[in-house]
Amino acid sequence: NSITGALGSAFRFESLTTSFKTLIGNIDEARHHMQMLKELGDTPPFSLEQFAATSRELLVMTDGILGYKKSLEMIGDAAAATGRPIEQMGHAIGRLYAFIRDGQPLSRAVMELRNMGVLAPEVAQRLQDMQAAGRGSAEIWAEVEAALLRYSGAMKATEATGEGLMDAMKMRWENIVRTFGAAFADSAKGGMEDMLASLERLEKSDALEEWAD
Repeated sequence: NSITGALGSAFRFESLTTSFKTLIGNIDEARHHMQMLKELGDTPPFSLEQFAATSRELLVMTDGILGYKKSLEMIGDAAAATGRPIEQMGHAIGRLYAFIRDGQPLSRAVMELRNMGVLAPEVAQRLQDMQAAGRGSAEIWAEVEAALLRYSGAMKATEATGEGLMDAMKMRWENIVRTFGAAFADSAKGGMEDMLASLERLEKSDALEEWAD
């Protein structure tokens, strides 16, 4: 059971890496990206899987502009400071970015972030005023980043709490389990491929009907 769990963790990491290869287009860059996500996930309150889900959605929503380390740290800090799931925060901020980029009215996107306690009312209004005045998307987005930077360091601060320390230990243990499983991954996959081939031969043979008779 211990080896099975370790292999499962290693295989999940491999599957995530493959999914990012599809988005990023290069397996080496995907591996580098996964290492960055793991390092972010080593610090509470969010896990590797949560960072990976957030990164994947942001890469799609923003055509690869957001979803890397800088934006994930910014979004993670905002989520930690406001007590929101990072996936929810990532979706809301990615949506705001897309609205700014496409020139869509910002009222709905900024209202969502106001309700989440991320943007102060005056900031939300300023963003809409900037858009109405014809300011460029880069300038408006810079205003959003400036507002989010006030949450800088919120994730790291959670690690000093008792709950944060417990979460950090769980994450470190998961890393150990995954590394242990990775050592067996190639041989395990070879064994599973042999087993699948045997099952396929059995499925196509007449043995099952003979056994049933």
